[in-house]
Amino acid sequence: MVKAMKQKSKLGPIVIIGNGMVSWRLCRSLVELGVHERRSILVFGDEIQPAYDRVNLTKYFELEKSDDLLLSNAEWYASHDIALHIGRKIIRLDPQQKLVVDDQGQEYAYADCVLATGSRAFVPPIEGAANENVFVYRTIEDIEAIKAAAQGARRGLVIGGGLLGLEAANVLKDLGLETCVVQAASGLMSRQLNEDGSGYLLREVAALGMSVRLRTNTQRIQKTATKLEVEFNHGDPLEVDLVIIAAGIRPRDELAEEAGLQTAARGGFIVDDHLETKVGHVYAIGECASHRGEVYGLVAPGYEMADCLAQRLASKKNARYRGSDSSCRLKLLGVEVGTFGDYLQEGVYHVHRGARSYRSLVFRRSKLIGATVIGDWSEIAEIERAVKEGRTFSKGMRRHFERTGDLFGESMITSVIHWPDTAIVCNCTRTSCGTLREAVGAGCLTVAALTERTGAGGVCGSCMPQLADFVGEDVGQVLDVARPKGGMLLMISAIIALIVCLGFILGPPVPAAKTVQSTYYEFTQIWQDSFTKKVTGYTIAGLSLFAILLSARKRFRWLNFGNYGFWRAAHSWLGVTTLLGIFFHTGLNFGENLNFWLLICFLGLNLAGGLAAIAVA
Repeated sequence: MVKAMKQKSKLGPIVIIGNGMVSWRLCRSLVELGVHERRSILVFGDEIQPAYDRVNLTKYFELEKSDDLLLSNAEWYASHDIALHIGRKIIRLDPQQKLVVDDQGQEYAYADCVLATGSRAFVPPIEGAANENVFVYRTIEDIEAIKAAAQGARRGLVIGGGLLGLEAANVLKDLGLETCVVQAASGLMSRQLNEDGSGYLLREVAALGMSVRLRTNTQRIQKTATKLEVEFNHGDPLEVDLVIIAAGIRPRDELAEEAGLQTAARGGFIVDDHLETKVGHVYAIGECASHRGEVYGLVAPGYEMADCLAQRLASKKNARYRGSDSSCRLKLLGVEVGTFGDYLQEGVYHVHRGARSYRSLVFRRSKLIGATVIGDWSEIAEIERAVKEGRTFSKGMRRHFERTGDLFGESMITSVIHWPDTAIVCNCTRTSCGTLREAVGAGCLTVAALTERTGAGGVCGSCMPQLADFVGEDVGQVLDVARPKGGMLLMISAIIALIVCLGFILGPPVPAAKTVQSTYYEFTQIWQDSFTKKVTGYTIAGLSLFAILLSARKRFRWLNFGNYGFWRAAHSWLGVTTLLGIFFHTGLNFGENLNFWLLICFLGLNLAGGLAAIAVA
């Protein structure tokens, strides 16, 4: 039976299959254009929650509740008269009858059908890929399963060194696991970076304590008594507790065959510049669409498709989608990575290599056509704009860039306030200056308000300085809100811990007292008297247990109160306190046999913790 729906106009209902980020963007654009007031809109999603920010899945464990990832809650859909069906999968599309069928057998009629089914994780043909504790990284359910498996685990492996792979590696790092990344290509992010840029990113990843194997194919995942043994085409096998496969994506186009829709050789519903398939009134947007032979795996092109299709569904028939560039700007493992324009095309390359940065600019007849940036750079927004506008630069300016790493002088950098309406400020959401000006005119006078209304700054956050400039907020304060608190406390405690550890290793034991009739003798009894040694020993054990609460906070939702940054700093200071306890327990005497090795392990753990704290502070 076809589900009856309230008719708002003769145009009939719009059915949207899929409830991801691109589907949400389409709904928001339809609302902004007032389409929801004239037509019924139905949205179907497989997952049990409304659309959420999949780009920021790596921040999931820092959130107090999972709803913080939602792009809009169910009440938003209801308030705009959009019928949201979550946990309902569309299993059949019938273009002849103009209806869709869900997994409960319910039929729904449509006048226009939009396929926004997204993509699924690609799993290579690896023997043992279906074993227990082998996961993909795609949804909240995936990340919850990874979190559960990580309890008590020590080492994890990520298969894939692209965008998804590095995000998955960040998840394992945040869960406290020793992490190895295996990449079949010759470099990390091989689709976005050249060999030089990949090399710089590799060093940044290695500095975070991760190991990386390049040019390595995974052949077999074999379950042992308690672990997973992973075998490769060369090199020694690796024994791990869990594996995440992040080897890319494939469009979800399963509805195509029965519905008579054409798909591309590598998957995806084939669409024209109207984003319409060969079957009339059936459209496709996002990662499930193949436009001019290209399937875009980034959020920004999907948002552009959604905005264009919303225009067409609002009866603005001149709206056409001309394609998107593959520019991206994001933070991976805390490292800013940006690629703009034709960054891998032929041209004259000018490169600046810094201690913690890599900047490559591509010129053709003095015109800037592409750029690759790894590491923080104050000029990155201006560089992105210059690439889009195709600006030309003199030889002197290009030589200046190679010497200093900067292309513009401070006087040449134009404030975002003076950028034209068409200039893109947020590359993730494709939010332009014009859109931001409209939001400010509507009363959005803070960065938080701009993000709430336009979505700018809500994905990777790298455009926060430009948003702050736009509304006149202090850039430092805005960035402070975005970063974990307690960074200075963490840095101070880490330095103290390193100094104390080095004191243990390099300094001699505290000398014995020459006479029992001295205050110094009474002091040395702290680590010589049997009772006081028990007191200091149990104190160290108790403090160490308290320090473990940082890991517990990541694993138990009921412990997720307070700011994660301060928990992190408290963990570090507890570590310093245990070192002081060790001093009063041993008097800097390493002891012998088992005592010696226990103290070596304890100091090694604190040294590693101190270095890690400095790296993230």
